[in-house]
Amino acid sequence: MLSTSPLLRALPLRTALITIFLGAMGMAQAGTIVSNAGPIQGSLAVNEVAASWTQADTWTNVSITLGLYNSGPNFDTDKIYLTNSLGPGTTAANEVAVTTFGTAVLGNLTVPAFYGLTLGPGTYYLILERTSNELFFDGVRWGISPMATTTGPGVVDNGLLNAIGQSSGYAPANNYTVAPYAPVFSVTGDQQIATPTPEPSTTALTGMVLFAAAILLMRRETLAGAGAALRRRF
Repeated sequence: MLSTSPLLRALPLRTALITIFLGAMGMAQAGTIVSNAGPIQGSLAVNEVAASWTQADTWTNVSITLGLYNSGPNFDTDKIYLTNSLGPGTTAANEVAVTTFGTAVLGNLTVPAFYGLTLGPGTYYLILERTSNELFFDGVRWGISPMATTTGPGVVDNGLLNAIGQSSGYAPANNYTVAPYAPVFSVTGDQQIATPTPEPSTTALTGMVLFAAAILLMRRETLAGAGAALRRRF
């Protein structure tokens, strides 16, 4: 008969204890940060538009898509910013991510802008800047929807903002005002759920339970090993 050492027999339980301990440190949960799935029932003929939200937690693996509408008729290019500031005083140092895209496809479009981002707690601004020399009512525009925008845990939707007045030359630094529309876009990721800081008594109790379990396990295996040795001797 094969003999298994006490250490090896203890591994499953020890692994379980470690797993429980690490699980208590925090966990990730995939889901929606902020989203309006549409349908698109209109678009904004504005050169610079921003959507904003505020999140209380850190989210990883963040992906962002925009629901746009292209009325053409030419190849159109646009720029998308993600910043942590908006309005006068905003600079490139406030950029979290930026990208450009171009399309000649007409009608409704779902445009993937960013992916793989990590966003900490704070307020963010997703800005669409029309950079093509299209006529005002031509080209790519941000789609809007009559549906309500949904948010994830600890997230507040700050609505849509239109740039007003003369352009500053840097879209995120322009003056913006709140607009009564719901932009079609989606921001998803993995929420890093912070474990609430327990009271000192709770922390001590948790530590004592884990420590006691480990000691009892080691003592049991030590006694079992000693008993086996005595049986072999006599």
